[in-house]
Amino acid sequence: LAGMLEEWLYVLTIDGEGKGSHWEVLDCRGQKHRVLPSMPGPVKTGFGVAVLNVKLLVIAGYSMIDGTGFPSGDVFQYDSCLNRWSKLANMNVARYDFACAEVNGMVYAVGGYGMDGKYLSSVEVYNPDDDKWTLIESLRRPRWGCFACGFEGKLYVMGGRSSFTIGNSKFVDVYNPERHSWCEMKN
Repeated sequence: LAGMLEEWLYVLTIDGEGKGSHWEVLDCRGQKHRVLPSMPGPVKTGFGVAVLNVKLLVIAGYSMIDGTGFPSGDVFQYDSCLNRWSKLANMNVARYDFACAEVNGMVYAVGGYGMDGKYLSSVEVYNPDDDKWTLIESLRRPRWGCFACGFEGKLYVMGGRSSFTIGNSKFVDVYNPERHSWCEMKN
């Protein structure tokens, strides 16, 4: 997983056994710049990454502790100026393998898997001004393993799986923050 921030590339590397991980920072030529301090909390998979106000956010994910796996609602932020991690507000719904993206200074988390591997249609948005996640209108159907991006002030969710499709979904869900509503582009 990688994210662009301040013209540096942040890369999460995981050891061969999947037990340890660390973030590295590369410059624009791909040269290693430094290793970041360890991210708090247990090692996770299936988390989301977003860049907000030149800070790297690592959102939710799936953790294994003492052989038991569970989704997380934890959110951590890396500040490159201070070279440290801090904890942000927890999400309302613990999730993993979801889509996330920044749109108009807010971060959206869409779908994924929740507790007991349940497919999620819930959507929430993070407002950095008050450090709060708020549930908004859900998707029409659960969606997981998908991708999201912000474009021209709207949130686009595509790919992945849906409980109403066979194979990968060809639908694109589009959220308009001004209207607080979803619409759908087919195929």
